[in-house]
Amino acid sequence: MSATRPSPHTYANHTKSNGNDIAAVDEPAPVESQAAAAVRAAVLDRRALTIDYYAASHDTLSTRIVDPIRIVLVGDQSYLEAWSREAEGVRLFRFDRIVDASVLDEPSAPPEPALKAPPDTSLFDADPSLPSATLLIDRSASWMFDYYPLRVVRELADGACEAAMTFASDEWMARFVLGFGSAVRVLEPQSLADRVRDVAVTALAAYEGNAVEVDG
Repeated sequence: MSATRPSPHTYANHTKSNGNDIAAVDEPAPVESQAAAAVRAAVLDRRALTIDYYAASHDTLSTRIVDPIRIVLVGDQSYLEAWSREAEGVRLFRFDRIVDASVLDEPSAPPEPALKAPPDTSLFDADPSLPSATLLIDRSASWMFDYYPLRVVRELADGACEAAMTFASDEWMARFVLGFGSAVRVLEPQSLADRVRDVAVTALAAYEGNAVEVDG
C-alpha cells in the first residue's frame, strides 16, 4: 500500500525593519512527494518496497522490488540505499528519480552483510585531488550512469561512450572495471590499464590452477 502524504504544517517568518517588528506570517512548509513519503515509511517500518524508477541513461521507467536498508544524503541529494532483488546487489536510488513507490506487506530482507555494511558513498565524493580514469563503456552497460558518478566525455556512433570517473586507488579501480567484464575498458591512464590486465591474468591463472587440482 502507498504511504499517505504527510499533512502540511506551517512555520513563522518573523523579521524586523527599522527596528520595528513585522507581524509573523504563516507559510506552508514544503510538502514531500507521496513517493518520498512511502520510501521513508518503508525504511522506518522495515518493509519491502515497489518503486517506479526513472533511468536517465535509457530515458526509461522501470518497476523494481527492493529491500530498503537506509536513507543517505550525498551532497544535496537524498538516496534510498536498498537491496535490489533484480540486480541482486545494493543500489542507491535518487529520491527525485523515484516516480512512485508502494510499501509492500512483507518485511524488508536484505542479506545480512549488506545490512551491516556502512553506506558506501565514497564514489560520489568528487575530490579534485583524486586521479581520474577514462573508460570505454559499451551500450550494454549504460545503466552504470544511474548508479556511479560517471561523466560522459564522448558519445560514439555504436551507442558506446567514453566517460571519466575519479578513483582512490589502482587496486580498487581495477577490481571495479573487471567486475563488468568486456563491457568496460580502461583507455587512460595506461598505468591503470596495465593494472587491470595484470589482475585479470593473475585471476585467470588462479582459476586454471584450481581447475587442474579438481580434475586431478
